[in-house]
Amino acid sequence: MKKATRRIAALLSVSALLSLTACGGPIEQTPSTSPSASTPTESQTAEVLSTEPSYGGSVTLYYNSDINAYYDPAINDTACYALWLESLFAYDVTTPTDEFQIQGDYIPSSCLTGQIADTWSWDEEAATITVNLRQDVYFQDKEPYNGRQLVASDVKWSYDRILGIGSGYDEPLECEADWASRLTMIESIECPDDFTVVFHLSTNTEVAYETFQTTFLKIGGPEWDTLTAEQQSSLEYASGTGPYIVTELVAGSSVTLVKNENYYDTDDRYPENKLPYLDEINFVYIADSTNIVSQFTSGTLDWFGYRANLINDSEAAQIAASGVSYIKQDYSVSQPESIALRCNTEPFNDIRVRQALQYAIDLETLNTSYFGNEGSAVIPALWNPTLTDWCTIGTWSDELLEQYTYNPEKAKQLLEDAGYGDGFEFTVVISPDNDVDLFTYVNSTYFAPLGITMNLETVSNFFEAKTIGNDEHDTRSSASTGVAATSSLTAAQNQTLDGGWASALWNGDAEYASLLDSLANATTLADQNQYAQEADLYYAEQHWAVHLSGLKTVSEFFSTRLQGYGEGNRLYSGKTFGTVVSHMWVSE
Repeated sequence: MKKATRRIAALLSVSALLSLTACGGPIEQTPSTSPSASTPTESQTAEVLSTEPSYGGSVTLYYNSDINAYYDPAINDTACYALWLESLFAYDVTTPTDEFQIQGDYIPSSCLTGQIADTWSWDEEAATITVNLRQDVYFQDKEPYNGRQLVASDVKWSYDRILGIGSGYDEPLECEADWASRLTMIESIECPDDFTVVFHLSTNTEVAYETFQTTFLKIGGPEWDTLTAEQQSSLEYASGTGPYIVTELVAGSSVTLVKNENYYDTDDRYPENKLPYLDEINFVYIADSTNIVSQFTSGTLDWFGYRANLINDSEAAQIAASGVSYIKQDYSVSQPESIALRCNTEPFNDIRVRQALQYAIDLETLNTSYFGNEGSAVIPALWNPTLTDWCTIGTWSDELLEQYTYNPEKAKQLLEDAGYGDGFEFTVVISPDNDVDLFTYVNSTYFAPLGITMNLETVSNFFEAKTIGNDEHDTRSSASTGVAATSSLTAAQNQTLDGGWASALWNGDAEYASLLDSLANATTLADQNQYAQEADLYYAEQHWAVHLSGLKTVSEFFSTRLQGYGEGNRLYSGKTFGTVVSHMWVSE
């Protein structure tokens, strides 16, 4: 992959990243071969991870349950799909992990390199981005592209259709991802020749350029439009320019990919090595944690880890006692369990009720006794402190901090003042991603003494819960692991007065709406940072979501067979997964 001809300043500086990592807690990286294994020295860790690249072999990786038979190039940043569909830019695997570690889906432009793009330049005066494409990129040798060369018109088609600005599209494509809201700055696209694409933007701001480069739209070609709806939903036509070819997909269960023998790219760390290294990659969804443990300890599962811990402490101890060689990496980045309240309905349209619910919960005891953590709970507002410097933790006033402490008497008084001294009843929608036991415990231990009954309504998956949360006319609140600690600017921008996923959460608050508008229209990264921090603080003050935990630790378990992924990096990330996995090999 090639470097950019120019990059703008990153959203996160090296010093900011280091301080944020410290804020969220250190990463624990522990190779282990027995329950009595000691924490390794740096040299021991390096020895485990420093084998020379080798070709061949297969790996089996855990995958979340939202595997589906959707093959359109407009697919969102879903991890395994990035192995056969590529973007103009990609994560730069040569980025030193002591400068930037993959913690989530946010990747600043300073950590990107060209993928399909060879070089690119930004003409600030003309508000244009010119991208020169690699001339050695070919689609996979299967329908609908049959191995032809990728050219500039393919890039134009890919962007035109999701924006509705050309190539036969006059309306944005309806698809799983809201690409159009992320790329509103693109007005038109032209192709002076077969390998040059010029993007004309409506603004010449550094925010627009950063957003363009960090939005990983997948590139396909116009042949996709010639397929029938049945063909577009068939695995036979799942094709792109990526390092792997998908050969089998069982919705909600598994995906199998095999090496693309005609892949064009090489490993920047070992320039003489053509990618990819692995012959086969298998993704599997395992619903039962007992099976996760048994498959990992038997060597049939090489990695697992996702939004939250998939196994409990007892099961982790079983792995340690099994004698299997593995590396466990801990990241304090998982977003808090919280209740996204329906603030457009009674009683939650009264801030005193929202404050009372937070006062009623003993976050510190839950942090130590329920979650088994040491130290104090880290309570973010809107932004996750380990993923962005927009978080205002550390700047809160004593008065605001006090509102997140356990004070049942204060809670009772606030409820009486608001007219709910006898309590009330409400419903919270729970998905499998949430800790049902935690919500049940909070209901019986903290809410019941106040006369409050929280009815839990379980739905089958995260997407069903999200659909309910998106319906501003639904009166049910939602269990959440993200509404109160998102790291996505798009998520904040979607909190609009006329609908959007959290309009009922904050009930059209005019001051907050103004902050979000300023954030969405910021022209410099400095202004964007300022408005984001103001929104973060306001969000904390309004208690639109009630925390049941602080930031949670996510653990990922790596077989020591896996090599080349970068020490300290999370393997799971939609925007980096395809790149990182294509650069991995196995050491038998």
